[in-house]
Amino acid sequence: MRTSSSEMTVQAVEKPFTGLHIVANLQSKNTELLMNPQPLQQRLSELLKLYGLTSVGEVYHTFPSAGYTAIVGLTESHLSIHTWPEHGYITFDVFISNHSKDNGPITESLYHDMVRYFEAIVVEEQFIHR
Repeated sequence: MRTSSSEMTVQAVEKPFTGLHIVANLQSKNTELLMNPQPLQQRLSELLKLYGLTSVGEVYHTFPSAGYTAIVGLTESHLSIHTWPEHGYITFDVFISNHSKDNGPITESLYHDMVRYFEAIVVEEQFIHR
């Protein structure tokens, strides 16, 4: 049985800072980058090496006459990108855990690298400390 939020009790629990999760909505006029995932795949491969991150699986799905979805599973967590070239729109999501060290700076750098890659402006962004 579901309870309404007014019936739920929220309890303050001390939790470790397990990582930084960044979600963002971006705008770009570079339609080619929003339609073709191959250059992104190459760039992400370079960035994963640069930042010492490990891919455990990747999916790049292109939609006919439209954008694509890119999902990279990482031993440290995940990264996903969805594009809508007809709207010049990108959604971005990256979470990198702090299992063995503070990866917050890497998470932020990877995010800013992607904003530059897409020649994008940030419409909305959230930095969530998990």
